[in-house]
Amino acid sequence: MIEALNKTLRDSGLEEELKSFSISIAPRHISSHEELLKTVADFVPAIGWLCLTDEVLVVDEKFDHSSLQQRIILSGELASGDKSFHIRQADNGWIVVDLERKAGDDQIMIDEAFISTKQELGKLKYETYWKKAENDGFEVFRPVVSRFIGFERGEG
Repeated sequence: MIEALNKTLRDSGLEEELKSFSISIAPRHISSHEELLKTVADFVPAIGWLCLTDEVLVVDEKFDHSSLQQRIILSGELASGDKSFHIRQADNGWIVVDLERKAGDDQIMIDEAFISTKQELGKLKYETYWKKAENDGFEVFRPVVSRFIGFERGEG
């Protein structure tokens, strides 16, 4: 089926290519700031962004994690290969969602890019996963999750 969908996209003049993968989604709650900082520091090598109360920081291999000690993370997305995790502040702490792309064919994945609020970053790159669902007796595809995978430098 994926070959037919890709042919339809090409015939319509679209360059996107659908791929078959599976993704694991594992949300967890982190209650302390210290535990969140350790989770962020342990996720290496990583690229991504962190939104603090006063600015958005870019995370790369040169990022100084000690600069976060007296600052509060509101949200963020970090990626390393097939793994990423997304951070959102919530009641009594943070929700961290671990995402990992795996071999499989139960979902369709498409690459997407979005304009960043920091022009020097170019675009934010994501993999968006779609899964079959039923809608009023018809089989349709619905988005499941988008996983941050990095930056597309030089474009913006």
